[in-house]
Amino acid sequence: MSNSHQFEVRVSGWLADHWAGHFDGLDFQKTADGHTSIRGEVADEAALFGLFRSIEQLGLTLISIHAFPKGGA
Repeated sequence: MSNSHQFEVRVSGWLADHWAGHFDGLDFQKTADGHTSIRGEVADEAALFGLFRSIEQLGLTLISIHAFPKGGA
């Protein structure tokens, strides 16, 4: 990736607040539909794959991934 992007990654279930430490620098929010949204700016592909690795290591179920241009909604 040549430019940083905002990403929203949704995982299954509501995660307890102490899990937020695994996603430093990213917003961690429980959604009304019973999932958790992890959102923020990801600097490059290595950081994005690091996020995916954390999700896998924690045994979380990935629901969706959305990318937004930096500064986008």
